[in-house]
Amino acid sequence: MELPSGIIALVVLGLATTSAWFCAFCLLRSCVTSGGRARLAALSTTAGLVAITFWVWALMDLTVRFDIGAVTFPIAIVACCVGWYAATSPVTGGGVHAARFYRCFGPFSFFLVSAGYIACIYLDRTHISSVLPCYDGAAAVLWAFAAVLAARSGNALAIELDGKGRTDGPSVGAEGSSESESQDADSAES
Repeated sequence: MELPSGIIALVVLGLATTSAWFCAFCLLRSCVTSGGRARLAALSTTAGLVAITFWVWALMDLTVRFDIGAVTFPIAIVACCVGWYAATSPVTGGGVHAARFYRCFGPFSFFLVSAGYIACIYLDRTHISSVLPCYDGAAAVLWAFAAVLAARSGNALAIELDGKGRTDGPSVGAEGSSESESQDADSAES
């Protein structure tokens, strides 16, 4: 008995996402501990491993028919690499620039994958009565959710790194005055 089209894809999507998240959790326990960095590294690892899994599947599909995933997944993989670099680089290195780039490129690439799945629902009418549109819909929602997470985590890390990497002026204290103004006020009192 052959499984309906889409069942295998749904199972692989669930297994790939769960196992990729578990790999990210195990990997990050030892190398990234900060909140913003850890979130972005976990998302980049999870989305990257899922994207690699389905990119290989899309490449195998190319022998039979065109698969938009052969185009969109490599873009998402590059975004995941940029996210990983941003999350694991030192502040003084290229991490700030990578985080700034990722906060736009990451969500864009993930929304592109989601749009590819949505296009498959509307353009591939041969599988309309099968489970394949359910898989396409689930994957579209998953990648749209990943895009939202990428926007939030990428922006948060870029803001965090911008604050830590700044050396172009006096730092602002809790009261809103700069350190040099506070020192001037202290010396005037003595």
